[in-house]
Amino acid sequence: MEHFSKRGLHGLLPLLVLSLFALCAVAVLLSGADAYRSLSQRDDASYTQRTAAGYISTKIHQTAQKELITVESFGDGSCLCLPSTYSNEKYITRLYCFDGKLCELFTPADILLTPQDGEVIVALDNFSCTQSDGLLTLRLASGEELHFSLGEEAAR
Repeated sequence: MEHFSKRGLHGLLPLLVLSLFALCAVAVLLSGADAYRSLSQRDDASYTQRTAAGYISTKIHQTAQKELITVESFGDGSCLCLPSTYSNEKYITRLYCFDGKLCELFTPADILLTPQDGEVIVALDNFSCTQSDGLLTLRLASGEELHFSLGEEAAR
C-alpha cells in the first residue's frame, strides 16, 4: 500500500503543476481581455470626438461668408448655422446634436425643418455652441472647446 501512495503522489504533482499553470494562463488572458476592452472603448470615444471636431471645423472653414455664421436654438439645444449661396439661392447648413448624434441639415434659407430631419454624421453625446463679440465657441461632449474668430480658427 505504501508503494501505491508514493506512486499516486508522483502522478499528482505534475497534474497540480499543470493545473496551476493553466489557472495562471487564464488569469493573464482575462486581464488582457479587460485591458483591451478598456483601450478599445477609449479609442472609439477619441475617434468620435476627433471626427466631430474635424467635420465641424472643415464646415466652418468652407463657409465663404464667415461673418454671417450664426448660432440659433434648434430642438433641445443650440445649432450652428452656416450660410451659403448656390445658383443665386441662399441655403443654410445647420450642425446640431440630436438624440446622441451630430447631425447636419442642409436646406434653403427660407425653409425650417425639425431636428429629426437631419442627416447623422457621427455619434456624439453633446455639442453646444455660443457666439459673442465675433468669437464662436464650440463645446464637445469630451469638454473639448474649439474657438473660431470671424475668419480663422483661434488658438485652442
